[in-house]
Amino acid sequence: MSQDSSKRDYDYAVILKRINDYRKACQYMLEVVGDRKKAAEFLSVAERLKLMEENIQKGKRIDTLKIEPDITPAIILGYSEDDRQKKFN
Repeated sequence: MSQDSSKRDYDYAVILKRINDYRKACQYMLEVVGDRKKAAEFLSVAERLKLMEENIQKGKRIDTLKIEPDITPAIILGYSEDDRQKKFN
């Protein structure tokens, strides 16, 4: 197995996890919070990640810098990382 192949496998696993996480965040925003706008944003992110997944399956390279970050409470609540640091530190 080449290093390129293992990197692609790692990226693929990360993308699959993030798709699932952003879909869960979308569902949470719809069902618990009732924020359709934020739910749509999370769904849009999941759809972009799904396209990346499909490209990896086709053997295409992806720009790993465009993989969305892990979903965090700060992202769900709409805080930037700077805002979160100022508020909680």
